[in-house]
Amino acid sequence: MVLLAAASRPWSVSPALAWVAFMPTFHLVRAMAARRRFMLAAACGALTALGVTSVAYEAALALSAPAYLAVVITAALPFGAACGAAAVVVARSRGGARRLAWLVPPVFWCCAELATRQEWLAGAWAPSLAVIGYSQAETPAVHLARLGSVTAVSLAVLLANALALEVVRGVITGTRLHGRAPRAAAAALPPVAGLGLICLVVWSVATGAPAAAPPGGRGDTRIVVVQPNLPAAARAAAAADEVLAAELLVALATLSRSAGAGSATVTVWPEGVWPGRLAHAAARAASGVPLTGDQRLALVGLAPLLMGAASRDEDAGTYGNSAFALIDSELIHVADKRRLVPFAEAGLAAGAAPGAADLGGVLVAPVICYDVAFPATVRAAARGGAELLAVITDDTFAAGGDVPLQHLRVARLRAVENGVWLAFASNGGPSAIIDPAGRVVERSAPGVATTLGATARLRAGSTPYTRYGDWAGVLTCLTALGLVGAARREGGGYRRSPSA
Repeated sequence: MVLLAAASRPWSVSPALAWVAFMPTFHLVRAMAARRRFMLAAACGALTALGVTSVAYEAALALSAPAYLAVVITAALPFGAACGAAAVVVARSRGGARRLAWLVPPVFWCCAELATRQEWLAGAWAPSLAVIGYSQAETPAVHLARLGSVTAVSLAVLLANALALEVVRGVITGTRLHGRAPRAAAAALPPVAGLGLICLVVWSVATGAPAAAPPGGRGDTRIVVVQPNLPAAARAAAAADEVLAAELLVALATLSRSAGAGSATVTVWPEGVWPGRLAHAAARAASGVPLTGDQRLALVGLAPLLMGAASRDEDAGTYGNSAFALIDSELIHVADKRRLVPFAEAGLAAGAAPGAADLGGVLVAPVICYDVAFPATVRAAARGGAELLAVITDDTFAAGGDVPLQHLRVARLRAVENGVWLAFASNGGPSAIIDPAGRVVERSAPGVATTLGATARLRAGSTPYTRYGDWAGVLTCLTALGLVGAARREGGGYRRSPSA
């Protein structure tokens, strides 16, 4: 548990640690399988998973400590079930199936990760962040996400742990039984070859990552991200006072202009930054929002921008967490948050499937806060032709922990998965502009009011994941079924021990 907690943190040693952190757990699962202690294997898996879930759902501490504990424990249960099932399959394996026993724990763990990310299973309640693949956002392994989402990254990490365990087991077994180094080396050779193959695949995919196009050519777009670092009290006061609201908008507009402008500029403001609640009519396509004279004056001359705001649908009478586009002094409702945070956003209406909004000729897909945790949600926007993913969020409620950095990690995976530029606008930071290969082109320090700007050559994404979906996850599930079938065929019924 401690190893996985350290591997999940956004620390400099975490990415490397993830490649060995599962070895003790996989060893215990196989040891419990030999003793037919399946419930103990499940308990071991759940306890180990607490290392990942305690980090992934740190944001729940902002609600309350009991809520945090409930989320962390609940999210760990699927991994306990996966380890218990893996122990059963390993125990039933005989003959040829026994040679694949090393493959069972990583495949079943990956299936548990995949199940917790399925929107159709639990919607916003799905604990979608307990994924070890996110720890590799800063490493070459992140490029595997272009092939099969974050699932492919996790699978590589898990398989490497299992193979490394086989190397250790082979050396120990060969030395103990034969007492000769050559025999031990021979036993370790197959898993070493497997580790080499994983390294080769990672290297091949990383070298094929899209190169950053040099700025200055035709079709360049200037991306501007505003990080206002507005306290909640300041926004609440502005919502109740028109003069303060106008002053806040002037400050935001000034920050926007400070990054300079190019031939075509897209500006992104964070989630909920607009002072007050904006009324709109979702039933009417591209419904405009009436602005006061002071608001128009504050926003005059700004390039097309995307911003977050609390909203009210006048036709439906519902409230939402929304994204609005400002185009030629016209404020237009473009999207509502699709995946609402349980409890924290109770009472808000969830939005429909994401789409792309045309901002000055650039197709921008708004991704509001928690929506970025769901690969399928972002993929749907990319398949709609989005040239820029605009993640708007406000993590100031958890600025004292690692939540803002974890959020940025998740966003980097979404950029790589779909091969598109991503603007990450966070109220309190860090904010960033990320290229299609997951490289951070610009990044801000947290806790300051600042603006980021970068020039990019935008295009719609076209990665294997965008085109074909999470085929790596499907393949993993089929492998799990194959391992179960092989165990049933080879193992037959349970055998009683001689002492029974």
